[in-house]
Amino acid sequence: MAEVGKKLVDIERTSVLEYLGERENFAELFSEMSFIETKLAAIESIVTEYQVELGTVVGQIEQIQSGLGTKEFRVRNRKDVQTHLRNFINDVNLPKNLKHALLNGTIDETYAEYLTAFNQKLDFLIQYEGKSVKAVADVEPSMRSLAAAAAQRVHQFLQQRLTYAVRDLNTLHAVQKQMLKYRIFFHFLNRHAPDYATEIVNGYVVTVATKYREYFGEQVYKLLGQYALPAATRDDLLGSTTTSSSAINLLNPLNLSLPGFLGGAQEPQQKNKTGSKLKTEIFSLTAHGASINGIDSSVSLPAAFKPETDKLPYDFLFRLINYQLMTSVQTELTFTKEFFGLDLADRLVAPASRLISDNVSTWLQSSFDIVGQLIMLCVCSAYKKAMNEKQDNSLNQHWNTLSAAIATRLRVVFDFNMESMRSVTVEQLLPVDLRPHFLIKRVAEFIAAYLALQKNFPEAIVALKVQPKLGSIIEESSRLIQQMTARFNKENEKLVFMINQADAVITCSAEKGVVADRTTVELTDFIRMLKGSVAKIARNILQDYFLNMVQFVEQNSTASPQGPVLKKPAMESDLVSVLVKEFYISWKAHLRDLNKMLSTKFMNPTIGSAVLSRLLRDLVAHYKIFTDLVKTYYKDVYDGSQQVVPMTELATEVRSYTKTAEGEELSPDTPR
Repeated sequence: MAEVGKKLVDIERTSVLEYLGERENFAELFSEMSFIETKLAAIESIVTEYQVELGTVVGQIEQIQSGLGTKEFRVRNRKDVQTHLRNFINDVNLPKNLKHALLNGTIDETYAEYLTAFNQKLDFLIQYEGKSVKAVADVEPSMRSLAAAAAQRVHQFLQQRLTYAVRDLNTLHAVQKQMLKYRIFFHFLNRHAPDYATEIVNGYVVTVATKYREYFGEQVYKLLGQYALPAATRDDLLGSTTTSSSAINLLNPLNLSLPGFLGGAQEPQQKNKTGSKLKTEIFSLTAHGASINGIDSSVSLPAAFKPETDKLPYDFLFRLINYQLMTSVQTELTFTKEFFGLDLADRLVAPASRLISDNVSTWLQSSFDIVGQLIMLCVCSAYKKAMNEKQDNSLNQHWNTLSAAIATRLRVVFDFNMESMRSVTVEQLLPVDLRPHFLIKRVAEFIAAYLALQKNFPEAIVALKVQPKLGSIIEESSRLIQQMTARFNKENEKLVFMINQADAVITCSAEKGVVADRTTVELTDFIRMLKGSVAKIARNILQDYFLNMVQFVEQNSTASPQGPVLKKPAMESDLVSVLVKEFYISWKAHLRDLNKMLSTKFMNPTIGSAVLSRLLRDLVAHYKIFTDLVKTYYKDVYDGSQQVVPMTELATEVRSYTKTAEGEELSPDTPR
């Protein structure tokens, strides 16, 4: 510790000596630092003064900028005020030329331009009503006075053009086309003289409604009166067997060539002043084709129509006059919405609509034309739908009224037809032959018409709710077919008769585009009758030509889900050899005879083909079992005879004649 203390004393003594040696330098350094501090103080004083002056300058600049912005804003505001004031003065000012034109100018397209400008001034004036604007108050009396004078002139002009100048529908349409360029006139009245506007609307409605009533009054008299065929009566019901004094030539009113699958019929012809016809035609959709075909397109009288001598079905004329009414409504709807800004169409055609409805109601009271009424119902449904799709419901009440009246009458006529079918006796339907009976042909045409209309216009037909009534008519038809069938003595004649009746119904529907399948419940009875009769007659004919072979097979085999079950025959081998030989000798000749006979036996050639197909299918199945029996239980006959016809040979020959009803080629494995 003593040594450390000594060293610290030595270091201290050395430091003092060094400091004393540098005291002059320290004095000089102190002098320089004092000088620098003085200079820095001077600089700080200068900067402070500059900062004060700079703040003053910034304030002055901000003051100048503020003054400039205020002046610019004032200038801009002054310009805006000048512009608005100028516009205001222009809007409230009434130029002398405008006033003179409105009071004394000719009312034409130029007048419409002046009126448009004046209407804008009036609209501007209305904005300041009740706001105590002196400029507006100064000019308002003169503006109102001029508006009244202009309204009076415009009212007189519109009244002259839209009421007095309309002599008929042709002049009406010409006036409408011309008046569209004067839409501002009614707008002006509606805005500034609503009483005048109401008077113009009411005058137009009265005038135009009268013209439409006059026009459609003439059309109802001509189309639904003079040109219409007499209405079908009670003597024209499905089950009627009397001659109708009011019978009508529906099928060929213009002596046109129209096809029909049934050709000549047993039904006696009936005549009146319009020509001859069969009652069947009353129920034919083909006879009414022009009334419903192309329902979405326009319709007019046939080019070959001669008013002096020709007549047309009422349902066709019903469609024609309602098409005219519908197009008239569409024309009026377009004009009144564009010119008046109102939908006046329903008011304009209401009297014409009532005329048509009244005539239809009168006709319905005496009409028993069930197909014609169905078509009329579909026309109403189609036209209503077409208008509604265009957002036009102007005639909805018209269509609803007609539809209700027609539907009510239709249900009554359905009942009359149903009762006529129940009351007819088979004795009234004699004589009967194998061809389609005239009563069944009526039923065939009626069912085909109903189903075709239901397919194309489901809303109208389904809503009618007459399916049970139609079902009763079909049941009565089946009953009468069975009773007429009993008039034949031979089994095959009965089957041919039933086939021809059922096929007449099914084929007629097919010709109208209605496919007989599981969904067509109205044809179920006839499909069942046709298939059952085809199967039976095919079996009978097969037995007629191959009796011994068929009996042998059926006596010695039974059917099962897995296929035929063979039983050991009791017949001697010699007799079996005779059966083999008999078939070998005759089978090809029998096939030729069958093909020839069945191709001409039925009214519809396709039925002959169906019977032949079923017969040959059964033949192949029976012969397959026959050869199995011979091969199993009479092996000596099978192996020793050269007269056993191979299945492949039989199948090949059968293929040359026909195919099965399902469209598949026959084969030896075709089940029984």
